[in-house]
Amino acid sequence: MTMSERRPRTRARSRKEGIALITSVLILILVATVAVSGLRSSEQELRSGGRSRSSHASFYAAEAGVEYAENRIRAPRDLSAFSFTLTDGTVVESRSRDQATPQDIMEAGLGNPPPGYSLNIGSGFQNELFQMNVTAARANLPTSEIEVKVGVLTTNAGAY
Repeated sequence: MTMSERRPRTRARSRKEGIALITSVLILILVATVAVSGLRSSEQELRSGGRSRSSHASFYAAEAGVEYAENRIRAPRDLSAFSFTLTDGTVVESRSRDQATPQDIMEAGLGNPPPGYSLNIGSGFQNELFQMNVTAARANLPTSEIEVKVGVLTTNAGAY
């Protein structure tokens, strides 16, 4: 065999090796792209979960403020403004977001029994309505605000 006969085989072999190298690099780039997009997606899911947990925590803190206010409406009645801090640093206040200081619980007047309810206790009942805003806020976390109307049914002992 002469030298000229060997060269075509070597060139053919190097072309095959070159195509295999290019194919391997393209597959490697494709796999790396899929891996990076998967990492980014999981990172976004983690951030979203953290935000969701934070907003749920502030909502539950505001809900605790509503229950606290409901207890203050019952006897002995205390409609004054309130503010307290939970152990995690969340501040719960009787105000809306646009108010700078806590506000008193408002008496919204007298009302009838809720629709669908019948009270067979005579004429000595009274349904008092109260309206309140409760805000829960903590540094660097979402703020939650709940606006509630509460009805308190009171009866006179002589109505029975």
